[in-house]
Amino acid sequence: MLQTDLLARALAPRFLKDRMAFIAGPRQIGKTTLLQDYLGRLGHPEFYYNWDTATVRRDFQQDPDFFSKNVGWDKVDKPVPVVFDEIHKYPEWKNHLKGLYDSWKGRVRFIVTGSARLDFMRKSGDSLVGRYFLFRKLPLHPRDVVKKPPDLSWIAGRAWEPSAEPDGAWKDASRQLMDLNGFPEPFYSGSTEFLTRWQTEHLTLLVTEDLADLSRIEKILKVEELAVRLRNRIGAPLSTNALSEDLQTGFPTIKRWLEGLELVYLTFRIPPYTRNLERAIRKEPKLYFWDWSLPLEAPARFENRIAAALMRAVHVWNEEGLGQFELHYVRTRDGVEVDFLVTDKKKPVWLVEAKSSDETVAPNLLKVKSWLKIGHATLVVQTPGLLRAHRDEGVWVMGLDRFLQMTP
Repeated sequence: MLQTDLLARALAPRFLKDRMAFIAGPRQIGKTTLLQDYLGRLGHPEFYYNWDTATVRRDFQQDPDFFSKNVGWDKVDKPVPVVFDEIHKYPEWKNHLKGLYDSWKGRVRFIVTGSARLDFMRKSGDSLVGRYFLFRKLPLHPRDVVKKPPDLSWIAGRAWEPSAEPDGAWKDASRQLMDLNGFPEPFYSGSTEFLTRWQTEHLTLLVTEDLADLSRIEKILKVEELAVRLRNRIGAPLSTNALSEDLQTGFPTIKRWLEGLELVYLTFRIPPYTRNLERAIRKEPKLYFWDWSLPLEAPARFENRIAAALMRAVHVWNEEGLGQFELHYVRTRDGVEVDFLVTDKKKPVWLVEAKSSDETVAPNLLKVKSWLKIGHATLVVQTPGLLRAHRDEGVWVMGLDRFLQMTP
C-alpha cells in the first residue's frame, strides 16, 4: 500500500548523488504516511518536519539549521534523510531550501514533499534547478496492494510477451481498484457509500483550498461546476470553447481553470498525436481524472482507468531514466481514432485501445498501427485473465488485470 518502490526510486544513489528528492502527488494520496513510515523503519521518526506545525516554523525562524540538533553526527557514516513536508508554505522557501542544500549536501539527504503547490512552484523557474529530481506518488496499483515490486523488464515498445496469468490476490486487487479508485482511504474502506461521500469532500478540498492557494480564482463555485461537468466529457476531445459557452465564462478563464485542476491533481490531459499523420486533429486534448471512478458512464470509467495506468507508467519509466515517454491519443478528421499512444523520444511505440466489453479488434486499431509502423498493439477489456494473441495482426487482447501486469 505504501508504494515503497517510489522511495526506492527517489532515493536511488544512481539518481540522487547529492540531489534532493521532491515528491509530489494528489492530496490524500499518502505522501506523509509513506515518509513517516520510512523514517520509522529507519528508527529516526524525529527527522520528519511539517511546516503546518507551529513549533517547526518557530524553530526554523530561530535557527534554519534547527534539524541538525537531532542528528548524532558522531554516529553517522552516511547522509541522513531529513523530510521537509509542506515547506513551500513558508515565504521564500526556495531560497531558504537552496541555502540549506548548499550547506548540507553530502551530509543530509533532503526529501521535500507537499501539496500540489510544490509542483506548481517548481515549474515557475527558480534557483533550485539542478539540485533535485521530481518524483510523483500516484494512485494505487495492484502491485502496491499485494506488495509486489514493479517489473521493469517490460517497457513500452521493447518487449511484447505478457507475463503469466495473475493470481487471485492480483485479480481481486485489480477489480477492487476499478470499483473504488486508487486513493488509499476509499480503497481500504471497501465501501462505495464511503467513496461517494469522500469524493464530494475531496473535490471541495481541492477547489477551495489547494486551487485557491495556487491562484486568484474567485468563482470557486463555478470551478466546482466545471469539475462536475467534466465527468460527462471523458474520452472525447475537450473543447474549451464549448465549456466557455456552457458556463457563460470567458475562454481565457476556462483555460486557466482547466490548468488549475491539473495542478491540484484532479485531472490530467493527453494531447493528440500529429506527427506523420494526415488530417490529424491537432489541438483539442482529452481529459481524464486521477480518480477514475468519477466518470458517470461505465465505458468512460474503464477508459479513464486505462488512461491513469498508462500515465502512471509513463511517469515511472521517465523517473527511472528508461526513456522520454509521453502519452497521446490518435484521431483524424476522417473519424479514425485509437484511445492511447505511448511514444518514446517522440517515436510511436505502443498503441492501446480500451473497450469495457467488446473483444473484437477494431479496423481503426489495425489501420493506425500500420500507419505508424508499430510492431504490436493492445486491446484491453474487462474480462479477468483474458489473453488472446492475434499474431498475424500483431495485437494482444487482454483483460484489465493482465494489462496492469505490463505497467509499473
